[in-house]
Amino acid sequence: MLDILTAPSLYVHAAAICYVIALGIRDQLYLRLLILAGTGFYITYYLIVVDTPLWEAALWSILMAVVNFVVIVQIIRERSTFTMGAEERQLFDAFVGLAPGEFRRLMALAHWQRGDGETVLTHENQDNNRLYYVLSGTVGGEKHGRRFSIEAPSFLGEVSLVLDCPATATITTSDQCRYIYWERADIEALQRKKPSIAVALSALLKIDLARKVAAGHAPTEGLRVVAA
Repeated sequence: MLDILTAPSLYVHAAAICYVIALGIRDQLYLRLLILAGTGFYITYYLIVVDTPLWEAALWSILMAVVNFVVIVQIIRERSTFTMGAEERQLFDAFVGLAPGEFRRLMALAHWQRGDGETVLTHENQDNNRLYYVLSGTVGGEKHGRRFSIEAPSFLGEVSLVLDCPATATITTSDQCRYIYWERADIEALQRKKPSIAVALSALLKIDLARKVAAGHAPTEGLRVVAA
């Protein structure tokens, strides 16, 4: 039994077992961790166990291990929130359906702003090429001559984005609000590149629009298109 445990071939068998188990796992993180472990066994065998080091095989295995390790770090970062600030973490919690990596891609395109009480975000019946999200405070709105206010958190300009139509209300910032916005072209490009982000963002916009309809701040026409 001791001979089996100390046999040089043990490293080859251990590496092969790691690879075989990895091939049966769908989760990318665990699959790559097992492959990294298997590669480590092979490197040990090539450099230490055999009488003459197999440098060519060892160097290629080391290169594969390094590349695999880099991807593992990327996967862990994609799934974690530890690099997010407090404000981003709060926003991430509100953006249900987005994975941490998807959220970071969305936030990389965002512009963070603070209201001044004068800036007009959208003009009723005029084209709007931005999607806004109010993080804190309130914004003032006017629609068909009726004034109202919208409290955070809330999307703005989502009707224009989803239905490809002019803004349905005039929205003005308050001097206490904090908001972010995305250019429409950037959002659409990201959604084409990452369909999962498009699905999650669509769900968020549907929920937000439904709340506005219930409050009387959004049109009911076209909702069937949004839900399609």
